Amino acid sequence: MNPPNPGDWQRSSPFAIPFFAGNLVRTTARVLIQGALIPLIALAPLLRDNPGSLGVLLLVFAAVLLLPPVVGVVQWACFRFRIAEDKLLVHKGVLKKTALDLPYERVQGINVKRSPVDRLFGLVTVALDTSGSIQTEGKLPSIRTDVAHHLQRSVTALRPTLEGPVASEGARRPWARACQSMRRTGAASC
Repeated sequence: MNPPNPGDWQRSSPFAIPFFAGNLVRTTARVLIQGALIPLIALAPLLRDNPGSLGVLLLVFAAVLLLPPVVGVVQWACFRFRIAEDKLLVHKGVLKKTALDLPYERVQGINVKRSPVDRLFGLVTVALDTSGSIQTEGKLPSIRTDVAHHLQRSVTALRPTLEGPVASEGARRPWARACQSMRRTGAASC
């Protein structure tokens, strides 16, 4: 199979489906814990008194078990990303469509993780951290290793660098200026 061109829209590997299904399971568990669990426990005595409700309960239980894989497949089918010259573009969502336009200048870190499934099939999950953001801004689950390396090269090629002559100690060591300021105020000794 030929690799896609770097500027083309791409999709994650089908092994990303458990990632998308897991997101639904985590969200559902959070909602259950935060408020829906107590009413469900309160309904238990009512279900015991009505024998016909056991069939409905089993049907609901089967739907809950089948929902994450189905939603995972649909979310995977709607997830696309594109590595452009100066930014990463991500389109995702089924009912709530979102488009992420992430310029490489904002990327502070690229975290590459490999789950056991990813290792088995030569895939990686890439998380992009940006300045001013508490959580990961962009995540590309189960992509090929060569695509992740291309993204890393693209980001590091456009990352802002220190230009001009290195004239002072503070320019060579960015922490030196902050340390000198702290020494003057007596706040710390570096």
